[in-house]
Amino acid sequence: MNLGFIVLAYIGLMALSFFDNGRGAAYPDILEHFKISTDMGSYLFSLVSLSGLFVNISSRWWLPITGLVGGTRFAMFCIGLGSFGVSYGAKLGNFPIALSFATVAGLGLGAFTIIMNILVAEGAPLKSRRRFLSGLHGVYGVSSFLAPQIINIFIFYGTNWIEFFQYISIVTGLVILYSFRVHDTHKESFKEAEKAYPIKLSSRLVIGLFMGLYVASEIVVSSRLSLYLSRALNFETVLANSYLSYFFIALMTGRLLFAFVNFKHDNRTLLLLGYSSSIICFLIGLFVHPLGLCAVGFTMSYIFPVSMDWLNEKFGSKTHIMLSSVMTTIGASLSFMHWGFGQLVEIVGVEKAFYGYLVLKVISLILFLFAEKIKVNLSESAEAIA
Repeated sequence: MNLGFIVLAYIGLMALSFFDNGRGAAYPDILEHFKISTDMGSYLFSLVSLSGLFVNISSRWWLPITGLVGGTRFAMFCIGLGSFGVSYGAKLGNFPIALSFATVAGLGLGAFTIIMNILVAEGAPLKSRRRFLSGLHGVYGVSSFLAPQIINIFIFYGTNWIEFFQYISIVTGLVILYSFRVHDTHKESFKEAEKAYPIKLSSRLVIGLFMGLYVASEIVVSSRLSLYLSRALNFETVLANSYLSYFFIALMTGRLLFAFVNFKHDNRTLLLLGYSSSIICFLIGLFVHPLGLCAVGFTMSYIFPVSMDWLNEKFGSKTHIMLSSVMTTIGASLSFMHWGFGQLVEIVGVEKAFYGYLVLKVISLILFLFAEKIKVNLSESAEAIA
């Protein structure tokens, strides 16, 4: 067990989450501050995802050079600089400047989403890997809950989201300082990452889209819930952010539960349960009470960490190679989702656009069922579909 790897992954994800979820919590106020439409505001998400996508695509070349710890330093530097720049652009009232720096932060987000999962997979004992992965994403839940609450505190004391983004750079700086205490023991196998994939492109796309569309559905709720509540249900900003916090409390609770409790069910059973219960809770949130949307946080909480364990279980020593491909597809899915959601809001309104969650979820579930049938030959890099 490499405790340094695990701690670095956990605290790095907390810094990443403050920026990532701060955008969602502050989104209605960002639109109002810059006097821009949701179509233009969606670029704050889509361009960040695109810059992260560039890093994902190229990770097979830069990761063997930087290693996990060096890559973490690069990621935190980009997130810190980007966050400070967003705050600076907001103070000037200049959206293009804020957007440019947010794109810089996207480079860090893209890099660390790959690195953090490898850090935990490499650092955790095999028998406890799923629990440590759930703990990793439980940290995301904790910081995701804190982000809107901290913004509410800033508002209460007479400041706003602009100062929140400014202080994120301090958090990333602390992560960089800690990284100098961690010895980078990344293996020689990373240097061979560009040589071979264990399955063909078509199968990689199935797996990547299964995970990518799931993540897109999760981000639809986490990044647009405040907007939906504010515009469709006329919630005030503080109340909308409180509901967003409830969502993240549920997300955090579910992931921490999986981190501390060793469930005996196999990954397939857990994923099917998560998908079905999430769809049910979302429908309750739309047609019965919006608290159902908060409950979605709990039902979907373990889907991504269990998916990561499913990936490790299926590809073994080739997981880090597949992770690069999967994260690239996730990045592309998020870019399309952010742009597409912004377009839908302009055309049909946020209330109807929110139904996109169900579309993404159902397609992701179907792709998972296909991905389950993909057979992997780790020694010969061949595959067949049963």
